[in-house]
Amino acid sequence: MEAWELLTKMWSFQRKLIERASPCMQETGLDPKKFFLLSMVEHHPYPSDLSRALVLPQPTISHMTKRLEEGGFLRRAVEPDDLRRYRFTLTDTAKSAMQAAQACLEETVAKMTTCLSTEELALLESILSRLPTAADLDST
Repeated sequence: MEAWELLTKMWSFQRKLIERASPCMQETGLDPKKFFLLSMVEHHPYPSDLSRALVLPQPTISHMTKRLEEGGFLRRAVEPDDLRRYRFTLTDTAKSAMQAAQACLEETVAKMTTCLSTEELALLESILSRLPTAADLDST
């Protein structure tokens, strides 16, 4: 299989997954974009780090984090060592909503992979776990 064909299939699956999981995720107060941003906060608590990790412009991150703060999902705290810098932390509301949103995603993946046998699912997981992650690529 050519690289472009593989990339297209992966993109298509992810797009369909997000499309199908979105209604359930909306019930948690999180859309997929908010969910993925919040999922990065623990390892990338600073706005510039979030921007790099999500490959989004700083103004987009600022807009999204402001909305998440207003919604009670994020808390902003000034760094004691550098009062010009601040970090984000997740609120309990965010953690609860993220658990529910993750359950939506997991349920949707389960439905979308019913065409695979148990062995095929295990093989897929094994293959995907050997591919580099964003964290692996960030460290190189």
